[in-house]
Amino acid sequence: MQHLTVTHPPLTNTGAQFTILTSQYPKVLSKEIRLDKNGSMIKIPSANLCSGAATVKSVTSIAEFADIISNLNCNQALTYGVPTNGITDSIIVTKKKYSYGRNGRNEPSLITRSEQHFEWPSSAGIMMFDYDPDDEAFDKDTVLKLLYSISPQIRNVDHIWWTSSSSNIVNGKTGEHLSAVTGQRIYI
Repeated sequence: MQHLTVTHPPLTNTGAQFTILTSQYPKVLSKEIRLDKNGSMIKIPSANLCSGAATVKSVTSIAEFADIISNLNCNQALTYGVPTNGITDSIIVTKKKYSYGRNGRNEPSLITRSEQHFEWPSSAGIMMFDYDPDDEAFDKDTVLKLLYSISPQIRNVDHIWWTSSSSNIVNGKTGEHLSAVTGQRIYI
């Protein structure tokens, strides 16, 4: 179960753009959590998007962004840039398929998940801070206090505190808690 805390001192209109990546292959784009033969939790990283779609979204409030991230599926991820082709619905392929597919054809919606095909939006955007410790994790209040001590202005803008996908994992069969809040993200 993920936890979400939305903090919005005065609500502001951001018009922030970002991109939702939806993977067709592989079927799971997020981290997978499984039990090994001893019943211990193991994390299986993913994120090797080979084919899928890139859809540009724009939100005008942090609450609207929170609604989007709370409804992402396991085959979806976010990138905080937008496609350089200016197309709001692009097709993502591997670099090899991109080179082959573009060979002699004009397919402007075809892109790769690479620096070549993504740029920061010219409008407002989303910034994500990722806290993912190897050892024991700080609690939410400590993480936020540290962030505010580095950049006090963050306290005065809309932001979200969110747990990572490997936090608060519970064994569905036994009810045993396998992980507490570890990785945390702050979205601005």
